[in-house]
Amino acid sequence: MPHIHAATCEVKKEGILSKFSSCKAKPVGLCIYCGRAFCPDHGDISGGHEKEVCSRKFCIAKREDLVSHLQYVAVVNQQNATGSCGISNCSRKPDGQCGRCKAYFCIPHLDTREETVGTGMQQMRQMATMCDHCWDRRPIWSKL
Repeated sequence: MPHIHAATCEVKKEGILSKFSSCKAKPVGLCIYCGRAFCPDHGDISGGHEKEVCSRKFCIAKREDLVSHLQYVAVVNQQNATGSCGISNCSRKPDGQCGRCKAYFCIPHLDTREETVGTGMQQMRQMATMCDHCWDRRPIWSKL
């Protein structure tokens, strides 16, 4: 178990009046997504250190997205193993690779788009080739 440097839970209390104050209970884990310490009421440590997740909506969304993404990748890899585009029921041969999931797709199921990377003043635009699934996941993973 990692050493928790925070003395108290760092997850904000729920409710309108307590929106800006943290819980203050003794922490039991560190969220793998946001790095905040959390108490038993504000997170889940049942999966061990590598699966500690706080109760913040952004972190829960990331955990849920990761589960669905792994299922998607399994299906895509099965399709690719047959020499086909990664999309189910598409029998076309792959033309390119998604820069995120690294699976192979035909041109209609792969697109090169401009994305913004970085935060604050350090943002820049770059071209990225992605399948629709990976493109649609970006907003979830851009939240801190």
